[in-house]
Amino acid sequence: MNFVPDGTEEAGLYECDVCKMRFLDVSTKKQIVCPYCDEEEEPKENAVLLKVVKGEEQVREYDILLSPDFSGGGYQLI
Repeated sequence: MNFVPDGTEEAGLYECDVCKMRFLDVSTKKQIVCPYCDEEEEPKENAVLLKVVKGEEQVREYDILLSPDFSGGGYQLI
């Protein structure tokens, strides 16, 4: 898996308001700091929760679909 550890039962699907990247995170808070934008001097919670993905199999499927190896970064598939 690329974004979350193997065996994760629940993950948040996020989209960053700034860079528009989508990613999974083990957090399910409403907003978190985007891992793609967190190099800023004062990171802000720019990533907004789109969906809570539940179940190990579904989390794994989302993780694969969001992988640049699979989609070439074409996260619009989701």
